[in-house]
Amino acid sequence: MSDVSNTTEVKSGVKTTEFAVTILTTIASVLVLSGILKPEDATQFVELGSQIVAGVLALVVVVSYIRGRVNIKTEQLKLQTAVEMSKSKQLG
Repeated sequence: MSDVSNTTEVKSGVKTTEFAVTILTTIASVLVLSGILKPEDATQFVELGSQIVAGVLALVVVVSYIRGRVNIKTEQLKLQTAVEMSKSKQLG
């Protein structure tokens, strides 16, 4: 098993919350400058978008955790099955 405490994983720029907030702010600015969105509505637009992004990221974390646990349990089951098969061959 590798030691992950000394490694640093660098995320792709598009996978960060900073990127999402920057995109939302930029979209809101363009909409305000083009007259489609009122300046006072831009703040609500960015806040709503930020909440949506936070929710999606939370969902991604939960799904990743579940997948990781399923993989661990699957590997444990395979190992346990292999050990049991080895024992039964030795007895038989």
